[in-house]
Amino acid sequence: MSTLVVNTLKAQSGSLPPVVQNSSGTEIGYFAKAWIVFDGTGTVSITDDKNVTTLSDEGTGNYTVTFTNAMPSANYVPIGIGQRMSGTSDIRVLGYDHNGSDPWSTTQFRMEYAASTGDNPVDCPKGAIAFIG
Repeated sequence: MSTLVVNTLKAQSGSLPPVVQNSSGTEIGYFAKAWIVFDGTGTVSITDDKNVTTLSDEGTGNYTVTFTNAMPSANYVPIGIGQRMSGTSDIRVLGYDHNGSDPWSTTQFRMEYAASTGDNPVDCPKGAIAFIG
């Protein structure tokens, strides 16, 4: 077993992080290609991010994350969490199908934070989502 200790890991080409491979060259893991932490109340604001250009407020509990560098395909996995609002039992993060359009694209992801009680969209005081793929 070896341990690699470095300050910087750089992809040989491209703008997204490299994949992790086993000794046979098979992909076994990925780095998050984008992530965002944000305040989704009032005037939405990005607290911290990587590979995110903008966060757009699309209405109560609905947001669009636009990537700085496009994803290689729309087959990535969004993993999100939201701070619980007063009066709700919990918060769910959903890909939001707006006007019949797919929430997944290579350049952006449309999401909705909803209370599990009543399935109503709610503004999220602190949300975070990572994109793996």
